[in-house]
Amino acid sequence: TTYRTPLLHLSHRLVRLHGLSHRLVRLHGLGYTRRSDASGCGAASASPAREVHNDFTAGFEETIAAIPGFPPGRHVILNLWRCLSGAHSATPLAFLDSSSWRAETEAVSVDLSIRGVAGTTQIMEAVHSEGHRWYYFSATKPDELVAFKTFDSATDGRCRFTLHSAFDYPEGTALHRSEVTPRESVEVRVLCIDCPPESTGASAKL
Repeated sequence: TTYRTPLLHLSHRLVRLHGLSHRLVRLHGLGYTRRSDASGCGAASASPAREVHNDFTAGFEETIAAIPGFPPGRHVILNLWRCLSGAHSATPLAFLDSSSWRAETEAVSVDLSIRGVAGTTQIMEAVHSEGHRWYYFSATKPDELVAFKTFDSATDGRCRFTLHSAFDYPEGTALHRSEVTPRESVEVRVLCIDCPPESTGASAKL
């Protein structure tokens, strides 16, 4: 709760800064999540996801279209992530370079059952390839924010998804040591709407 309200306020400011509008809707996958490797953080915390995934598939546009009165146009979901546990945290978050994988042949839709949620939801996973390139932000601080796109309804060739995963430092590396801090992080997913495809402003660069 300490970080939830400031992070939500920051997400609203970031969306407005890029000339986008946004709406808060109650859909699985949107909203606030707290993750922790540490014990004693309570039932509200989820463990960092160590599977390569994206939280949404192309089919999410059908979910949006089914909402009565929801505005048409381009829809973008931004994930805003903060690491709260300091620069030497375990299980950092890595991102797959979108130019190194092909969604047409390497994306797999997976049905996911969530405890306490009726039915199933779909997420995206990726077929492994030696050609994949991965990046992560090292030594992220609690006052730094990582923003990445997990859905885009635009089909003009731009990146639509960002596959990502928590990972453990490889054995033998300097950062693979017992004194790393268990990772604690928070994230919020925001659905942005009415992004004009013909815009030449910041929204067109998403």
